[in-house]
Amino acid sequence: MTAFSFPALAAGPPSRRNWYKELLDHPDCAGNSAQVQEAYQSHRTQYFTAQVKAFGLSDVNPVTPDQALIKYLERQERLSSSINGTPLATSDDLDAQEVNCLVIWTRPPPPIIALIHKLQNRIASLVGPDLHVIPTNDLHLSVIELSHRHSVAQLRSVADEVGIARIQQILDLISTLASKPELGLPQLNFDKMGIALNFLPLTEPPYTYHHLRSDMHALALESGVSIDMCYTAPSAHVTLGRFVGNAFFDSKGAREEFVKVVQEVNDDLRRLSESDDGLKWVVGESASLELQLGYLKFGREREKAEALGRA
Repeated sequence: MTAFSFPALAAGPPSRRNWYKELLDHPDCAGNSAQVQEAYQSHRTQYFTAQVKAFGLSDVNPVTPDQALIKYLERQERLSSSINGTPLATSDDLDAQEVNCLVIWTRPPPPIIALIHKLQNRIASLVGPDLHVIPTNDLHLSVIELSHRHSVAQLRSVADEVGIARIQQILDLISTLASKPELGLPQLNFDKMGIALNFLPLTEPPYTYHHLRSDMHALALESGVSIDMCYTAPSAHVTLGRFVGNAFFDSKGAREEFVKVVQEVNDDLRRLSESDDGLKWVVGESASLELQLGYLKFGREREKAEALGRA
């Protein structure tokens, strides 16, 4: 029997569509938690298989250094070395550019962060300086997006349209549940831009992480606002690092070694998942959900959140 899958939603104009609910309402799913997990598993497997092929079989270097990240790191260096409140150049004023997002995040709990550190160190020791490791305070999982790729001023107008009371209701939703949804069965994944740790919604409790996403999105739509999201998929991942160079990947042998190490890591993770409940992530238990607004492409500290929910 073919595994249940559900197509991702590409970025598009503002819409009243609730893609998350469409997955739950699909005749082959009908809100069944096992089918929800299967949709996430199908997407993860297809994506991973495609990347293994691109890295392991390609005769050319597939890795594309993240130019936006390189510029961002250079900007952060200029900011840290500036004195006397020297104003930023226009090109450095990210608030005015169409590069900002309005999004709700959750943070990995301490056991998952400890796991992430081990994985970051293992991959960084192989790839070297071509990999920019995401700092601990910036690690996050995007739950839903309310608007993307606009100026900060435009995003604030969207937040005002949704309304602070409703935004607080969205953030607090998880605190009203009898049992918080859980993520687990982590797998290391990668593409030409970087690496991530991908999780599946667990089926107990039956109200899954995806049900939460659907209900949060529905609450936002009830405000009357249309929502423009970036690429949205049945995926729950935390970005661990992004490539700022690709010299390591120049040789086919190095690319094959990279794929081999990732597959070894995933074999270890599968064994751990079978025996260690510490790999389960109860969403919103160790830290409440948060609304972040601004240039968020590479993460941000929780202290800079616009609003926090109840745990």
